[in-house]
Amino acid sequence: HPGDSKLFEDEARLICDRSEDLDYPLYVDLISLLKRVWSDGHVSTQACLDKLKCLVVQVIAKIGNRLNIDCDLELLELAIHSESVEVQNEALMSLPIIVLYSGPTMLGVMFKKLELFGDLGSDKVWKCVAFSLGFLSCLNGTTDVTDKAGNSCKLFMDKDSKQPVSTLDLLLKGFWCPHCDNRTVNTKEQISIVDMAVLETENVALKHNILKAHTLFFKFLYAQTSKECIISMVEVLPRVLRHSSKEVLLEMKIKWVNCIDFLLLNGMKDVRDAFSLVVCCFLETRVMDILFSDELGMEGGTKELKFMDKIKQAFAEAEDSHVLLTLLESTATIMQASDTQGEVFFCSFVLLIAQLDNHDPIVRKTASRLLHRCCTYSFKGGIELFLSNNFRVRDDLYDYLSSRLLNHPVVINEFAEAVLGIKTEELIRRMVPSVIPKLIVSHPDNDQAVITLHELANHLNTELVPLIVNSLPKVLSFALFYEDGQHLPSVLQFYHTETGSDSKEIFAAALPTLLDEIICFPGESDHIETDRRTTRISPTIQNIARILTGNDTLPEFLKNDFVRLLNSIDKKMLHSDDLKLQKQALQRIRKLVEMMGPYLSTHAPKIMVLLIFATDKEALQMDGLDVLHFFIKQLAEVSSTSIKYVMSQVVAAFIPSLEKCRECPSVHLRKIVEILEELVVKNSKLLKQHIRELPLLPSLPSLSEVNKIIQEARGSMTLQDHLKDAVDGLNHESLNVRYMVACELSKLFKVKREDVTALIIGEDTSDLDVISALIMALLKGCAEESRTMVGQRLKLVCADCLGALGAVDPAKFKVILCERFKIECSDDDLIFELIHKHLARAFRAASDTTVQDSAALAIQELLKLAGCQSLPKEDNGEDSSSCEMSRRGQKLWGRFSSYVKEIIAPCLTSRFHLPSVNDAALLGPIYRPTMSFRRWIYYWIRKLTSHATGSRYGIFSACRGIVRHDMPTALYLLPYLVLNAVCYGTPEARQSITDEILSVLNAAASESSGAIVQGVTGGQSEVCVQAIFTLLDNLGQWVDDLKQEIALSQSNNAMAGRQAGKLNEESCSNNGHDQLLVQCSNVAELLAAIPKVTLAKTSFRCQAHARALAYFESHVREKSGSSNPAAECSGTFSDDDISFLMEIYGGLDEPDGLLGLANLRNSSSLQDQLIINEKAGNWAEVLTLCEHALQMEPDSVHRHCDVLNCLLNMCHLQAMIAHVDGLVGRIPQYKKTWCMQGVQAAWRLGRWDLMDEYLPEADKGLVYSSTENSASFDIGLAKIFKAMTTKDQFMVAEKIAQSKQALLVPLAAAGMDSYMRAYPYIVKLHMLCELEDFNSLLGDESFLDKSFSADDPSFLKLTKDWDNRLKCTQSSLWAREPLLAFRRMVYNLSHMNSQVGNCWLQYAKLCRLAGHYETAHRAILEADASGAPNVHMEKAKHLWNIRKSDSAIAELQQTLLNMPAEVLGNAVLSSLSSLSLALPNAPISATQASKENPDVSKTLLLYTRWIHNTGQKQSEEIKTLYSRVTELRPKWEKGFFCMAKFLDDLLVDARKRQEDKKFTGGVGSVTPGSAGSASAPAKERPWWELVPTVLLCYAKGLHKGHKNLFQALPRLLTVWFEFGNIYIQEGRSAEMKVVHDRVNFLLHVFFLHFFQSV
Repeated sequence: HPGDSKLFEDEARLICDRSEDLDYPLYVDLISLLKRVWSDGHVSTQACLDKLKCLVVQVIAKIGNRLNIDCDLELLELAIHSESVEVQNEALMSLPIIVLYSGPTMLGVMFKKLELFGDLGSDKVWKCVAFSLGFLSCLNGTTDVTDKAGNSCKLFMDKDSKQPVSTLDLLLKGFWCPHCDNRTVNTKEQISIVDMAVLETENVALKHNILKAHTLFFKFLYAQTSKECIISMVEVLPRVLRHSSKEVLLEMKIKWVNCIDFLLLNGMKDVRDAFSLVVCCFLETRVMDILFSDELGMEGGTKELKFMDKIKQAFAEAEDSHVLLTLLESTATIMQASDTQGEVFFCSFVLLIAQLDNHDPIVRKTASRLLHRCCTYSFKGGIELFLSNNFRVRDDLYDYLSSRLLNHPVVINEFAEAVLGIKTEELIRRMVPSVIPKLIVSHPDNDQAVITLHELANHLNTELVPLIVNSLPKVLSFALFYEDGQHLPSVLQFYHTETGSDSKEIFAAALPTLLDEIICFPGESDHIETDRRTTRISPTIQNIARILTGNDTLPEFLKNDFVRLLNSIDKKMLHSDDLKLQKQALQRIRKLVEMMGPYLSTHAPKIMVLLIFATDKEALQMDGLDVLHFFIKQLAEVSSTSIKYVMSQVVAAFIPSLEKCRECPSVHLRKIVEILEELVVKNSKLLKQHIRELPLLPSLPSLSEVNKIIQEARGSMTLQDHLKDAVDGLNHESLNVRYMVACELSKLFKVKREDVTALIIGEDTSDLDVISALIMALLKGCAEESRTMVGQRLKLVCADCLGALGAVDPAKFKVILCERFKIECSDDDLIFELIHKHLARAFRAASDTTVQDSAALAIQELLKLAGCQSLPKEDNGEDSSSCEMSRRGQKLWGRFSSYVKEIIAPCLTSRFHLPSVNDAALLGPIYRPTMSFRRWIYYWIRKLTSHATGSRYGIFSACRGIVRHDMPTALYLLPYLVLNAVCYGTPEARQSITDEILSVLNAAASESSGAIVQGVTGGQSEVCVQAIFTLLDNLGQWVDDLKQEIALSQSNNAMAGRQAGKLNEESCSNNGHDQLLVQCSNVAELLAAIPKVTLAKTSFRCQAHARALAYFESHVREKSGSSNPAAECSGTFSDDDISFLMEIYGGLDEPDGLLGLANLRNSSSLQDQLIINEKAGNWAEVLTLCEHALQMEPDSVHRHCDVLNCLLNMCHLQAMIAHVDGLVGRIPQYKKTWCMQGVQAAWRLGRWDLMDEYLPEADKGLVYSSTENSASFDIGLAKIFKAMTTKDQFMVAEKIAQSKQALLVPLAAAGMDSYMRAYPYIVKLHMLCELEDFNSLLGDESFLDKSFSADDPSFLKLTKDWDNRLKCTQSSLWAREPLLAFRRMVYNLSHMNSQVGNCWLQYAKLCRLAGHYETAHRAILEADASGAPNVHMEKAKHLWNIRKSDSAIAELQQTLLNMPAEVLGNAVLSSLSSLSLALPNAPISATQASKENPDVSKTLLLYTRWIHNTGQKQSEEIKTLYSRVTELRPKWEKGFFCMAKFLDDLLVDARKRQEDKKFTGGVGSVTPGSAGSASAPAKERPWWELVPTVLLCYAKGLHKGHKNLFQALPRLLTVWFEFGNIYIQEGRSAEMKVVHDRVNFLLHVFFLHFFQSV
């Protein structure tokens, strides 16, 4: 069944295996059976018989390689001569099927059979004849390349086909030739039933068959048959032509060329239309190389032009418009199929354009339509974009159009209006720059050239002279390069004739633009011509130099043009979309580097920006590296010291590529290594100090020499040296260098984390100075405002470094005093500061040319304003005004360092244009909460600049561009701009400043109102607010300075006036003072217009509590006259004022202040009591107050949040979970708020199921804003924990990065103010760092599945590092609680109860020191339950602090009694036994104390101190206990210090008693005193006998350590000095002298060792 795809699959399987061929007897029977169809006449109808015969033909065709050519094809012969057209067509279409199944040996026979069909001449079979010829040509042409790689013909069939399929349909739908059929076969819908590749039979008659196919094609084409027959032959023409051999094509060349003419101009339209669809097959290279070679006798041009000449000839011979229309279609097809850069494309383009002025409107419209269609098809982005990017095509097109301008102007008009959609005048204007140079150069040999020039001028409504003068640079450039400049004299003569100017005047007039044309010419498609012209750049410019100056020294001639030329290359070429043009730009930069000579170092920053831009692009990297290498070598030759300025930039740019080379070697590695060796190895001796600052490069074999040099230069650097270098590097002007240094610092922290922590713990002053400077540099890095990707990465890396460094206690942080901002200065001082500190830095640090050009423009304009238009000279000239300006310029220029001079020298002669901008339309406040900080500052500075007046306007206007890109410059200028507008501007300008400041403050203050919001608020508002704070501080400082200056000046003038009586000078001075007073008044009014309440609320919202207090105190002082309620004339405080002050003091952690403020009220409010008790840590009382508040407001979200916060601080986490669950059901609209706080409890409890339940709900819905501020970080932590449980390392890294990113904005704002303000965010970074450490330790496992043991080395190392890092943090509850909670969670996961208990003990201590006694008690219970050692100590201290001294001492006594007797000693045991204190309650535990002396001595010391303070023992017994402490720990400083204080108390007591008795004249013995003792022996020793013992204990304590230095040393000196004074005054008895000598000897020995240790 011919329609059954399964049958075809089986047939394909059968023919693929020759071993399964039919047996010969069966085969003979089959053939006999099939022959009977023709001889048997029992079929009822002729139609059925024809169908049966068609089936027989199909079967015969598929027999395969057993087919007998002589006898078996008899049936095919019968079918050919059949009277049925259906049978004949079936026989024709079976010819390629026979070849497919039987192999190429049947091709010759099939061509003969096909020729037989042609001889029959039946019109009804010609279509099948054509198709069969085409398929046979494909089969024959692919047999010489047949392999199993897809180069053979195949036959496919639809898988779902169930109906009978005719052979014709089967071939038309399923035949696939790899050369002729471009369609893609869908293997899901079609199956391959025959593949010629499996028939490994050689086609021995290939050439003969090809020739036969060509012969038959031309025979059938010219057979004078019907139109349909010719069309069918045209349709198969590509198959015949593509499968031709070179020999056959050469033999049939003339016939094929004539065939083109025959079909192009055929009288039948359908034939021409058919040919227009296949004409592009002649464009194939193999065909065109043979058919249009020079052997044909065609004259002129390439093969492409010869082919197009046939098309042109057809256009010339065509007389009928219908023929023209089909010729246009053919031309359009050729245009679409050809390369847009080739000659065929352009000729086709021109042929279509040429018909735009045809007399037939239909032809014109068709030409226009086809032009549009071809442009849409060929040009992505339209014809105008194509012409702008393809200079050669554009110029050739314009040349053609200009040649038609005189005789065919309609073509120009139609092309402009119908194709381009522009006016003719605009098209002429575009053509002029391209065509005029060629017309002028060719005018001696072209009579029409001058006429065309006049015609162009007429179209542009201008004269010839202005036209050619405007095109002078392009004309000269073209003449200089065209045919080696042979036509230059005729061009110069032409201009001399028209303008009367000589050669020198002509070149001088065109020089700047001419140089641009010479350097930045667009490259040709011919690379050889482009390279030749590039090579001629230098000689050409030298020729110009000789004409103009008589000297051909290029550096001197071009020194004022290098900047402009580099900018032109950048804008016209390097930043274009054409890759070829970008590569040419790099070669032009190379040429400029060659020509710069000694000026190369001056322009190095600009060149570096361009080359680094190129090396960052993969497509340009190799070319960029080549030019960079050349530049570095040239720079080393010109100025070897200048290499140091580019070294760091180059290394920083290469490090990312080198890091990638570790995993995947780059093809550019060898070139990178060569450049680094040029920089580092060859300059190792000269630039050793600068090489020392470079980081070690990745460990690659090719970089071993470079790394060796860097290592030698660095030498043996200490950690402090590394950190100092990091500080310098983080303050480097280049962003890439800062990023490189930050990355290296991050690596250093990972490798030497323990050493860095030890450095901080050591508290060495010089080390802490370095750490402080490093923290400031990192905070500055976190505030980086660059919009580049590197800038964003720098902020994250700096945040990583802050986290790795740890939250260093602010008490250890040394505040680095910045230089006082001086807003009052002269114009020259301002210009100097701007250039020296900001613009020069921005220029060198620029990462792109836009920023660099903006900085250069600002420098250029500022130098002009200061009189530095040219380099300062000794000769100032004669004109006084110019002399004065010159002196001013010289003075300013002399203030710059040599380094800055070299950077800004090009700006002295640069010609940047400052555009005029009108910013008057910026009405009303600019700030919006959604605005970025950079955008707001830029727009506000633009507005302020428009309000500026006086001499400062020029300074501000010059910086309009750079403030958009460089935030340090913008922030530096802001106070000057505001001051100028306030002092000299209009009232409207002053009011606009007030409105702008208030818009920022009000927006920020409104965010802290406690409103319910939908999501995260803020943005960069905190940075904006901090900028306002800094501005107001600067303005306030200016007012204070000015008032002092005026007061001092008036005082001096008054004194001088009284002495000299010079009234005129005093009058002038008073006028100046009046003007200053007016300015001062204006600024003061501005400051007064900003409500202090708003400032205070905004400061409080930004957590700048100290600033908020200062502003609010000013507000109260203005309102009441005094902020001190105890003052004589104090005003009244409103309840709102007191409430806000209490909130501020709460933020400052001032419980005493809160109590004082509460007393200002007549009656204390509930909110006051809440704040007071919260800050005092009385959480039980807070919970009671919250319960009372909830009774009054049962559904208050705020009060429920207070309850949850109270439970969190009391560590009642399980109760908090229960409360959250209740609130979720009761007040579901605030589910997000409750779930956010539930997450805080869940992760602390390790309840991951609850955390998974709360997290999804914590990201949607309404939220109470204050809750979000406190819980958002915990939400981030919970998401990290969740990712860790799922083992998704990518998600973990992403969530950690998101948490850090969320901290960057508030951290940047706080860091601008102080380290103390930034500290809360640094604590969070500290915690994220430890979370990363834990995740790294887990590897690819979840912490739920993996646990650690206490003796695991890696885990032990990690926890030890955590403990040391904790010691570096501020010893405050809020700072350490999250860290301890995280560690408890980690230890709990590994069931390390002892470590968990230790964390609880540390938390209990923090709570106790903060006064949070209820929470401390809760933590002690948890610690005891976990089995932590030394719980008794913390419990005793807790009892002592809550004034249960007896219970505290009893706790220690019980603990000591449980300790081994051999450790305590008999004296201690006797003392403990004699003290009978009954415990009110049984102790929490009777944990067996450690036998180690440290724990025993600590307990014993605390016990001794407390019984000393409570007077429960005799002095001698207490002294014995202290002595035992020092015996247990002889190297413990605290033991000796406490003993010294005890003995010092005895000394003071004895001295007072004895001196009182001496004063009253009492006689008799005096008993030695003790703290709380009334007994006395017979006689008391003199008090000064205790002095040596006291001094010895103080000395021993100081010798053991310095923790008590500031208490022990002053007291030691005091006792010594007092004793010495009494010794001198009261006589020198023998006993006292002995004591005195002993004291002196003791102190001599002490100070000798003490100063050595210090």
